[in-house]
Amino acid sequence: MNKKSTIIIITLILVLSINISAYGDVFIYSAAGLMKPMEEIAKNFEDETDITVNIQFNASGVLMNQIKTAKQGDIYIAADSWYVNQLFKEDMLTQRYIIAKHTPVIIVPKENKSNINNFSDILLPNKKVIIADKSAAIGKVTQEIFEKNKITEEIQKNIISNAETVNKVEMYILLKQADAGIVWRANYFENSEELKMIEIPEEKNIIKDISIGKLKFSKNPEEAEKFLDYITSQKGKDIFQKYGYNNYNEKVK
Repeated sequence: MNKKSTIIIITLILVLSINISAYGDVFIYSAAGLMKPMEEIAKNFEDETDITVNIQFNASGVLMNQIKTAKQGDIYIAADSWYVNQLFKEDMLTQRYIIAKHTPVIIVPKENKSNINNFSDILLPNKKVIIADKSAAIGKVTQEIFEKNKITEEIQKNIISNAETVNKVEMYILLKQADAGIVWRANYFENSEELKMIEIPEEKNIIKDISIGKLKFSKNPEEAEKFLDYITSQKGKDIFQKYGYNNYNEKVK
């Protein structure tokens, strides 16, 4: 047997092993900003059902594109219902739910040496602002907030970088590499002892729905259905509430 044939056989064995081991498990694509509640929900679900949960965290848009390309996996959860709705329109989801509300806020280091105390302060001269890339749900809504308040061009002079995910925006502020960042309210609660939160006035803000959907090409539809039932139950809602999310639960037709 030549070297090339050996490599092909080994590759096939690995692929088959991965596919077989995936049956009976649940593979979830999840927005990176939902890491804390999703990890706890997954652990509790595993303990109660003996079904293994595997989660891939990344920006909602990155995950959506990955799903379109790979056409694998069981569940998709996005920080903005727009992404879930897009996959539903393209006939890649069999059902979808809104499970919580996401509220954008401004975070600054606890000591707030730059004296940023309200939304308009991020426009002041020499303020260093970090936002997420538009591939992340928070980055997309941040741009929508700028457009709504007609500050898209004005704010550019203060934006020092576009981070890949909301978690990286938060890390910039924790490391004091920027004066202010725009994240979800729940991200602030994860590190409230080290951060200060500045609310964006309701009339200037844009609240988003966190949505989840079951993928049409799921190899484990029964297990995926059980996970959907769990995350939309009171147990799931309580965990989201614990991490600073506004509770909400509605099946979308």
